[in-house]
Amino acid sequence: MNGVRFLRPAYLIRISSKDLEGLQALAVEHGIPYQTLMSSILHRYVNGSIMDKDRVESRS
Repeated sequence: MNGVRFLRPAYLIRISSKDLEGLQALAVEHGIPYQTLMSSILHRYVNGSIMDKDRVESRS
């Protein structure tokens, strides 16, 4: 496409520095960029593949 790249929209979210550092460390362990890991986690949570621990325990 003549070198034209189509980018997805960028969004800003607020995240604590401690959580960001943890996310970055996990991403390094998995060998992927932290933004990719964050996107994957959010996608899986929204689609029900990851559940909140408190919600799972309350169903028991």
